[in-house]
Amino acid sequence: MARTVGWSSFYSTHFHHNIKSIHPRIHHIPHPAAPSLARLASNGVPAPSRAPPWTIAQQDAVVSRGPHPSAAHYYTSFLLEDLYDYVRMGYWLVLPYSSLRGHPTLHIAPAGVVPQRDRRPRPIMDYSFNHVNQSSLHLAPHHAMQFGQAFQRLLQRLAYTNPAYGPPLMAKIDLADGYYRIPLSASAALRLVVILPSDGLPEPMLGIPLSLPMGWSKSPPFFCAFTETCADMANTYHLNTPTHSFFIQADKDVCLPTQNTFHPAAIWPYHPMPPATP
Repeated sequence: MARTVGWSSFYSTHFHHNIKSIHPRIHHIPHPAAPSLARLASNGVPAPSRAPPWTIAQQDAVVSRGPHPSAAHYYTSFLLEDLYDYVRMGYWLVLPYSSLRGHPTLHIAPAGVVPQRDRRPRPIMDYSFNHVNQSSLHLAPHHAMQFGQAFQRLLQRLAYTNPAYGPPLMAKIDLADGYYRIPLSASAALRLVVILPSDGLPEPMLGIPLSLPMGWSKSPPFFCAFTETCADMANTYHLNTPTHSFFIQADKDVCLPTQNTFHPAAIWPYHPMPPATP
């Protein structure tokens, strides 16, 4: 069907199933990033590249090589079952290679699986193998990322809290399938295709991401553009919002010392500390 109706038309029939995690009125939020985030939500994250289009011979060579040995020999069942769940949730598509072979935008990377101690393995796509990471243009909002010195910044926040408002409270929030909440554009999806284990199938199968995949170097900054905006909104525009019922119930169930109501002035202005000298 992708070859019959054209890739863009085929992709558009699946794209809108993926943006249910982004509020449809995101362009109305009082934040300077709102217009940019609204464009990403409507059109998907782009993946422009300085690399020339692949030839059919290049595409065939990567498909013949197959996925990473971790996916082809050791974690085949795990990867296929995991990808099946993501297809059901609308985060990935799986198509035969013949339906996309020769498309000028098609780049193919090997799928892989990273084992983790005392945790389930993690699927990851090797976008450095086909030079997608190296050739991707630097259009992602890297300034949105706040990686590094997290422990130092956390201690500084705790040290600077105003004791007049009681003890500081901390919360850790984990967003399930975080990268997969941000959609890709149709052209970006074709640049981030992966070859899957054959597992006895008559022809090679390709995995096409509909959202930010693990392994692409631009996934973190695009993801952080949304999450840091959420943090800004929570830290700046919450003064007149009513207390959520969850916290009311928590106050009844958990006895906290002296005071358990957060006041915005409890956090004083944050000033980055200079890096420690060796």
